[in-house]
Amino acid sequence: MLAATGLLVFTLPTVLILSVGMLPTLAAYIVDRRREKYTTLCVGSMNFVGVIPFLATLWTEDHRVPIRLTPIPTRCRVLPLSRI
Repeated sequence: MLAATGLLVFTLPTVLILSVGMLPTLAAYIVDRRREKYTTLCVGSMNFVGVIPFLATLWTEDHRVPIRLTPIPTRCRVLPLSRI
């Protein structure tokens, strides 16, 4: 238990981003009534893919709690949806 607490303290920013980013997966797990849990698998995969850029920024820059969560379109060039 002590090792898990120590690991949580040192990886707190990663745990915070994953816990907030994966909340829709928990909701999908609760709502999905099928035994196979296909909805949970689909939502969980998409949530994990959505969290990866923020984790990459966190791991490559500064691993602190007050990280900069800039939106992804400002970091990579995306076609503006307002012009479509």
